[in-house]
Amino acid sequence: MFGESGGAWITTAVGMMLAERNESHLVQFQLALIPQTGNLYVRGEARESFTPYEEPNIEAVQEMAKMLSKDAPEVAKNDRWLWTNLMGDELA
Repeated sequence: MFGESGGAWITTAVGMMLAERNESHLVQFQLALIPQTGNLYVRGEARESFTPYEEPNIEAVQEMAKMLSKDAPEVAKNDRWLWTNLMGDELA
């Protein structure tokens, strides 16, 4: 199973679903290339903590999160289905 960028986000979410259902044996290999999986831009970090390359993406990722989640930003920033890097060691 392979996905790149937004597709990698889907790949990791499918991997999580398979792990939760004890069906991970159905996939022999999973690769999430350049995944959009982290909640870095919505955690509330100070703008100064971002590099000049990261800083222009802050608003775009925050808007994307608002479109993808039905929850308020304070709740959505901890949603493991929106930010699959939060899945936890039990599924990883």
